[in-house]
Amino acid sequence: MICMQNYQLHKNTQFTLNIEELIFREGKKYFIIGASGSGKSTLIRTCLGLDKGKGTLFRQNSSNEKLLPSDKEYKQGLMYLSQSFALWEHLSVEEHLNFTLSQGKTLSRQKETEHYLSLVNLALQRIQKPHTLSGGEQQRLALARALASKPRYLFLDEPFANIDIVQADIFMKMLEKEQKRQQFSLIKVTHHFVGIKENDSIIIVLEEGKVIFEGSYKEILQKHDSQWINKWKALLP
Repeated sequence: MICMQNYQLHKNTQFTLNIEELIFREGKKYFIIGASGSGKSTLIRTCLGLDKGKGTLFRQNSSNEKLLPSDKEYKQGLMYLSQSFALWEHLSVEEHLNFTLSQGKTLSRQKETEHYLSLVNLALQRIQKPHTLSGGEQQRLALARALASKPRYLFLDEPFANIDIVQADIFMKMLEKEQKRQQFSLIKVTHHFVGIKENDSIIIVLEEGKVIFEGSYKEILQKHDSQWINKWKALLP
């Protein structure tokens, strides 16, 4: 698990994060929502050890060791997919996956490569370089590369920003299927409603850097003391 307690991060003399306690457990699925500027992306970057504040932040591994962000082992198995895909321009689609899989332990690299190409529907584009792909195809390649790294925690920042709602639904179902197969934690900053109503989804609402709600979709429907949540519920399809 990744645990944050009494954690504060300041920017320009204001709280960007002010978290009493927040725990991301392995194998769970989290949706982080909130108004623009509420601290969603900063929360992800802090969990990854990229932004630093004051307070308690640690990762507990399978041996019950508490790892701090300054420990080398802390970041092992953490994968971050931001809105900038950081693809390798000199590698083809297939080479992206082959290289990523070569960094881990796999006895059937070609079989795994074919699995991820099929998963994100890029088999026909396997020899293409990133600059020849559409924005949506680049996004799917970045997602396939992230999944091929076999993460323990996969952090996504607006992963469906460049694709329409129909495609977002298709790929969210694909992502959830892969999450169950690999049993990693999925932590997603999003403005989409895709997947958020599932029974196993945990919704976290940030407001001015604070967690004002954590619970299921059914539970958030019963919460009425937040103006932002009430506005959000009014937009539900």
